[in-house]
Amino acid sequence: MAESIAHFAVKSIGLSRVNGRKPCTLLEAARHNLREIQAEQGATGRIDPTRTHGNIVLHGPESATEVQALADDLLTAVGVNMDKLRCDHCQAIEAVFSLPQMTEIADPDAYFVQCLAWLRGALSLPVLSAVIHCDESAKHLHALLLPVKDGAHVGSTPIDRVALKRLREQFFSTVAGPAGLKHAGAKMRGW
Repeated sequence: MAESIAHFAVKSIGLSRVNGRKPCTLLEAARHNLREIQAEQGATGRIDPTRTHGNIVLHGPESATEVQALADDLLTAVGVNMDKLRCDHCQAIEAVFSLPQMTEIADPDAYFVQCLAWLRGALSLPVLSAVIHCDESAKHLHALLLPVKDGAHVGSTPIDRVALKRLREQFFSTVAGPAGLKHAGAKMRGW
């Protein structure tokens, strides 16, 4: 069997167009992850709607509007003034953990639970939502985190270039490596 390679990618969710980014809101990301977008429900592309019922919400609300409300409540609770943030501020940080189609991992769901536990400890940001997708060619976990730490909005600083390299190394030494997976390569996978 071919080597099982784990993938770990991180991006910020916001309206910024810097570096050719596609603008996205937290609500849109949550709608995608929770499969609320009508186009995905009947999609004939990479998402198989007949398998969507097998997706698993590991953490957070079952609807995108509730995910957005949770974020708003947490921001209010720590005293973040939304009027003082830039219009294209980072609304969330999304991490995606992917397994290869033909994985040797005996219990992929337990692996994703470990990924989420590691992510909580590594970034120390509130987790808004975590969903395992079973309706695409390879199982993967999407986790949305609120970029708030110590009562302040920290934007995308937890995933700057230096932090990403450190996070990736920690992830592979702590979770993916012990699970028997191989490193995806020297470069961070993004999308």
